[in-house]
Amino acid sequence: MKQAICLFCVIALMTGCRDQIPIDPPPVTPVQVRIILEKLVFSPNEKINIKIENRDIEPVFLEGCSVFYISAKNDTGWNPPSPFLVCVWEGIARQLDPGDIYKEKQQISNPGVYKIAAPVYFGCESDKPISQAGCGRSELIWSLPLTIVENL
Repeated sequence: MKQAICLFCVIALMTGCRDQIPIDPPPVTPVQVRIILEKLVFSPNEKINIKIENRDIEPVFLEGCSVFYISAKNDTGWNPPSPFLVCVWEGIARQLDPGDIYKEKQQISNPGVYKIAAPVYFGCESDKPISQAGCGRSELIWSLPLTIVENL
């Protein structure tokens, strides 16, 4: 009798939880474009080699003037990303074909924890600024957190 009651309780709990917790999460289609850092700990003003690799099956487009953005960790989370380079004009979008890598070196002077971000655009017309390229969609991709340490 105790086993029957326990079995009933288990079934009731499982049935009640099924409505609240998805058993099969929806499929996720990850962007096949990623930011790669050569390491994750740097000294202030040390050159940081940043790469974007396109592992997608279609070309992607990067912003023409400032490809990379930076976000600093704060007490409550992360600051909004801001460009490494402030531009007067957005420039012509950079096309990154499947298998290609875009590289850039940047520096961060203040100790702390940061992430590098890059807006990536899909389905754009070539040789135009992003604002005029008629892109189909965009994603903001992020690096792993990196740390700037004063006495490295």
